[in-house]
Amino acid sequence: MNILSNYDKVLYIDSDTIIQGDLTELFNTNLKDTYAAVVKDTAAILTLNWHKKLNLKNYFNAGVLLLNLKKLREDNIHEKFVESINEREDLALSLDQHTQNICYRDNVTFLSPKYNYMITNSKFSLKKLALFFDIDIGEMKNIIKFPIIIHYSGWLKPYNYFVPYRKVWHKYFDISPCKSTPIRYKFIAELRKTLPHCILRKIKQTILSFLKIKKSEN
Repeated sequence: MNILSNYDKVLYIDSDTIIQGDLTELFNTNLKDTYAAVVKDTAAILTLNWHKKLNLKNYFNAGVLLLNLKKLREDNIHEKFVESINEREDLALSLDQHTQNICYRDNVTFLSPKYNYMITNSKFSLKKLALFFDIDIGEMKNIIKFPIIIHYSGWLKPYNYFVPYRKVWHKYFDISPCKSTPIRYKFIAELRKTLPHCILRKIKQTILSFLKIKKSEN
C-alpha cells in the first residue's frame, strides 16, 4: 500500500487465472468507503465454514481484489495485518487470505462471480450457486459458460489434473513459450501404484485417443 502511494485504487489478480474479457467495468466499480471489491468464496463458506471460525458474516477469496488503497492507508490496515499475524500464527496457513478477511471485517463490496470464477465452484449445483451469489439461474448459467476471470483455485491445477476449464488453459499453453514442456497428469501416476499394468495401458491408450480426437476437432 505504501509502495503504491501515488494510486488510490489498484486491481490485484492471482497468477493462476485466465482473463477472458474486458475489465473496465470491474475497475470502475464504486468502492465507496469499503476496503475492497471481492467475490465470495463458495467452498470456504459452504464447506469449510471459515467465516464462522473467524467470526465473520462472509468470507471472500483473495485471488481477485480491487483494493481501495486510499481507505486502506487512512485506516493503517497494513499495521493491523502485522498485528493480526503476530497474535494468531494460524492465519499464516491461508497466506494473506484469512488476514485480509479479518482486517477488513466484512467492510467490502461484493462483485459478480464472473470476475473470480473459482473452479472449486464445480462442487456445487447450479441452483445452489445461484442462491449463494443471489442471482438468477439464467445469469449463473452464462457466468459458468463464460466467466470473465477463470481462477484455478485450490491445489488442483490444469497442468496436472483434469479440472474444469482445462481446455481454456491448454489453448494458451499451446501458444506459450512453455508449450514444449511435458505435461503429466498426476492421477495417472497415482493409479499406477494400485492398478495392474494391462489396465493402466488401456486407460492411457483411451486418454491419448480422446486427446487426439479433440485436437483434430480443433
